[in-house]
Amino acid sequence: MVKSIENGDVNYKEMKEIVEYDKHITEHNIEQFSAKLLFDLTRNTGFEVSKGNIGECWIKPCCERDNRKKMMFADWMTEG
Repeated sequence: MVKSIENGDVNYKEMKEIVEYDKHITEHNIEQFSAKLLFDLTRNTGFEVSKGNIGECWIKPCCERDNRKKMMFADWMTEG
């Protein structure tokens, strides 16, 4: 789909799935549509991005396996 849009083979504003997702697609350019899609995909994940805010998962590697083990152990130690 991305290749088709990049090559100009398809008008993304006429794709059924996109029109159903964004009822106001005729008023949005590709950057606005992409920002809306990215926001909806990343909302409440730690990877969200919006004006003036970047999700904490972009900044710190809290989900990496070693860090998760350390964090779980630290939590367990402070519970008692």
